[in-house]
Amino acid sequence: MSDAPVPFDETQKATRAKLRARLHESAEDLRAVTTQTEGGTRLSVKSRIEALGFTGQAAQIFDLLPLVQVAWADGSVQAGERATVLNLLKLRALPPGEAWTVMETLLEERPSQAYLDASLDVLKELLAERNDDGRTVVGLCILLAESAGGFLGLATISKEEHEMIEKIAARLGTKAQSEFHARLG
Repeated sequence: MSDAPVPFDETQKATRAKLRARLHESAEDLRAVTTQTEGGTRLSVKSRIEALGFTGQAAQIFDLLPLVQVAWADGSVQAGERATVLNLLKLRALPPGEAWTVMETLLEERPSQAYLDASLDVLKELLAERNDDGRTVVGLCILLAESAGGFLGLATISKEEHEMIEKIAARLGTKAQSEFHARLG
């Protein structure tokens, strides 16, 4: 699953920069709306996913956001990590378009922490709605971390990636944590 990634399309750089700014703003807006609606009407999970920039075709990759967090855990996205994430889009038979642009945007420059935190909170609720225990997400995160090869090839998963996967598993719940511990100790 490690086709060499093609470089980011330079002609789309401005589009990705605008999208990145919009995604950060969407997390801030979502936080404000969530605060305002604590005692009142709560936005649906679908509405919050859309508010985070995952509309249309891009909604099909929302569950891959933890992989973005793992890819950025050590401060940069390695070529193997990028190839692994983009190959998952290929495996889902997603044609070039909105989903690819969103994912490339998230892999090109690190999203804000507010955005990453908000997305993980919404993903937890989405998984609960689907009766999904989060183990698959944790497994994909481990696969991604292994694709980077660790530090100088001495470790399969870097310390930062290990800690990020553990944090993601803890946020997703008990069975996700069990998957983490079964596979990574």
